[in-house]
Amino acid sequence: ERWQKLVAAEERRATETPHQTRPEILAALWREQALLLRKVGREQESDELLMRLVDREENSISPEALETLLRWLVEQRAFAVIDHFAKKFAERLSEEPLLLYSLAEARKAQGRDDLVRDAIAQALAIGNEKDASQQHWRIAVELYRRHRWRWAEGEYRRAAELAEQHQDRWSIDARIRLSELLHDRGADKEAAPLLEQVVGDMEKNHEENNDDENANRSLEATRARMHFFYAGSLTKPAERNERIRRLVDAVTEDPTDADALIALYHVENLDPPLAEQNRKRIREAAETFQQQIQQQPDEPTPYNQFAWLVANTEGDYVEALRCSEKSLELVRANPRAIGGEASLLDTLGRCHFAVGDYENALKAQSQAVELEPESGLMASQLEVFRQALKKAKNQP
Repeated sequence: ERWQKLVAAEERRATETPHQTRPEILAALWREQALLLRKVGREQESDELLMRLVDREENSISPEALETLLRWLVEQRAFAVIDHFAKKFAERLSEEPLLLYSLAEARKAQGRDDLVRDAIAQALAIGNEKDASQQHWRIAVELYRRHRWRWAEGEYRRAAELAEQHQDRWSIDARIRLSELLHDRGADKEAAPLLEQVVGDMEKNHEENNDDENANRSLEATRARMHFFYAGSLTKPAERNERIRRLVDAVTEDPTDADALIALYHVENLDPPLAEQNRKRIREAAETFQQQIQQQPDEPTPYNQFAWLVANTEGDYVEALRCSEKSLELVRANPRAIGGEASLLDTLGRCHFAVGDYENALKAQSQAVELEPESGLMASQLEVFRQALKKAKNQP
């Protein structure tokens, strides 16, 4: 009640002498009052106050401010107010896809899966005719950054679908990113032919001297990923030879594709000459990454690539662990670095595992999964580490 008197006094000031206050001050007082009401179990009064807070916002409010308000309402579990928010800003929501995805987050917290689907469908339908493909590509990139991979997948599909032609840069980049998301959740049978289409479009661009439309993607590296995905889709014993052939094609196209080198390394009973050739390629790739580290000592990527390759195959595991820790140090020290920490923690977990430190492997991997809860590959590696630690503890 004492706080309410402060709120009432500020409301009078805002009406009678507006030059003595600012709108955000009154909004902050209302929020605090709403929190106090919720703490003492007076949710209805709190909701009424929060609805006033929503009502006072103008339609000109920035998308960022609206998203902040919506996230705060979710934190308070003020779901009735969120319903009011959706009605109040229905026009804005129909024009701004990322706001709709923020609303979908709110509906998910609310347990309304039907409204989640409605918000996503509405977001996918938005886009002006001129640059619709580019717009949906940008939304997908942002959703990926927000750790909403499944929603990003839908937007990448939409970006590719709306592209004026398959050879356009937005379509190419969207499908490449989409293929990686599919691979992460074990859908290599879909990822491989999708990337094969992309390779064909990139080759056409190259033949037509139109490499700018290849979205700064290497044709050889993209072919390597295509072969790697095809290899991943070949899991039956009868498909063993074809799987090996695809992996060899992958490392031939791109000798620094760590995933392909690792997969070939772990093929059981590989012909000795081929196994030795692959070990040589692994050493050469590791040397390449070390040279890149020397050339760009403040760039985290080569540290991470070296660590991932060595920790999953053979070499100096202690050095791999050091490089992995260095990549994280560089990312965390860079205020402009956005995202990516989860994949570095994923590598760190593998490096701890390689040196036999299962507890720290599990710790790092748990952090990675917490940051990227929709990653299938990170989750599966977490389970490997969990079982290894359990087995180690049960040994006499």
